[in-house]
Amino acid sequence: MTRHTSFRFCLDPTVEQQAVLSRHVGTARFAFNQCLHTVKSALTARRTDPTVSVPWSGFDLINQHGTAARLLSPIAGIRRVRSVRAAVTATPP
Repeated sequence: MTRHTSFRFCLDPTVEQQAVLSRHVGTARFAFNQCLHTVKSALTARRTDPTVSVPWSGFDLINQHGTAARLLSPIAGIRRVRSVRAAVTATPP
């Protein structure tokens, strides 16, 4: 018989660590929302045109977003990163 054990940990980050963790969580949320938007847009387009492919796997989404990032010029990419960082770290109203 196998016995499974679980552990629980509590984080007590410093103020600086809390800021970094918040940025990481915000970035992950932003990436998830972008991928969700991509899939929903493809599903909507597929209703009218059945030949549209929907990026179902994580690899499809990574490839699609990686291609879009490479198409941006370096300056536009820097501006985008700054705007994303500002949007992620902004406090909600």
